[in-house]
Amino acid sequence: MKEKVYVDLSPYWPSGKSIASVYEQLLLEGNKIDRRTLSSAKSGLLTKSEFATLVKLRDWVRKETGRSDLAIDDLLRFEPEEDK
Repeated sequence: MKEKVYVDLSPYWPSGKSIASVYEQLLLEGNKIDRRTLSSAKSGLLTKSEFATLVKLRDWVRKETGRSDLAIDDLLRFEPEEDK
């Protein structure tokens, strides 16, 4: 069975933080991540990204949640892919 993999930050996204505010926060920290990437990850629909971006997202979630043990795998959601 094939699976589709998504980066899903929705369980970790802080309430009250907008895409714009997170984008600005990351920029100030020296981590540029495109707004579209952040939006897709926040909604759980990010399917393509560079490895470096995944590391930056993981590090940001670790900082926001205080969970230093969080792994990249924790940010991934797997769903069965429909046969076409």
